[in-house]
Amino acid sequence: MATKTPAAARDLGEHALQGWRKRLADTAAPRIAGRTRLSEADIRSAIGLLFIALAIRHLAVTLKRFAQERRGS
Repeated sequence: MATKTPAAARDLGEHALQGWRKRLADTAAPRIAGRTRLSEADIRSAIGLLFIALAIRHLAVTLKRFAQERRGS
């Protein structure tokens, strides 16, 4: 099945998968792809992009909390 994800986004998502995140994506991708019209590569890249989004969110919350505490001191 052909991928439907733009190449740059797919590459970014794939590069985000390292260690346990890669093992999780490698385990989940075939199962999800078998139940949807998405390819395994699309599923893996989506999981990688999700981990990137979560990391960015965590960083933003941490920086916001840091700035608030710094102003309050």
